[in-house]
Amino acid sequence: MRSSSFLLIFLVFTVRDSIAQTPAPGQLIDQSKSVAYSAAIGHRDGSLLAIWPNEPLIQIGALSNETIRRALELSSEQERSIEAKSQENFDQMMNAVRKNSADPKRKPSDVIKREFSDRAATILEEILLPRQLERLKQIAFRIEISQRGLTEAISVGELSKAIGVNENQKRNLMVKGQAIESRIAEKIQDAQNEGIRDLLQELTPEQQTQAFELLGRYFIYENSTAAKSFLDAMRKRVKKFPTRREKTG
Repeated sequence: MRSSSFLLIFLVFTVRDSIAQTPAPGQLIDQSKSVAYSAAIGHRDGSLLAIWPNEPLIQIGALSNETIRRALELSSEQERSIEAKSQENFDQMMNAVRKNSADPKRKPSDVIKREFSDRAATILEEILLPRQLERLKQIAFRIEISQRGLTEAISVGELSKAIGVNENQKRNLMVKGQAIESRIAEKIQDAQNEGIRDLLQELTPEQQTQAFELLGRYFIYENSTAAKSFLDAMRKRVKKFPTRREKTG
């Protein structure tokens, strides 16, 4: 099992490297993502693909998720190989971080992250079949949509960067996307209510009435994953952060 203490260790080093001075509002999310990324390495949560869908270190950690493993149809041998090699890569990265912290000529954290990110990419390419690797990347972007929302993922998320969405397209996507997401939500609500009514047909009229009274109006619970918590916190922080004009004006 990966040591959770590494999350704090690497987080401290990245904070010291990337936030040496007060950032401009436009830089805040990027710097915060860099910090959170450092802490997320080794965190076994597939939802973190919503923030870093293209990052091999996050991808390899997400393979601990049973749902993702099933979707990729990994063999037992593949699972054992990924577990062993990713653990070895993780342990070596921890050692590198410790040594780097004691070195007077300390390297930037990004240099170390990139080295072990490249190693993680090699591990994935060596163990996964081409179709499995392609599917893993597709799943990562699907998770981005599910965690960040359709509009945000396609207009300003990593998916938007991958397909080269320009500024004019972003504005149009944001406007149209809100209407589309509302329509999707209505269809989900209607489908769930219809399913409830159909299933309750197996019960007596009295039981059906009681069930409807107990259920009340439609409600959907959104699980607060690590990815969603981080993104929500960063959006709130950016809104509160003063612009340089406000600070100097």
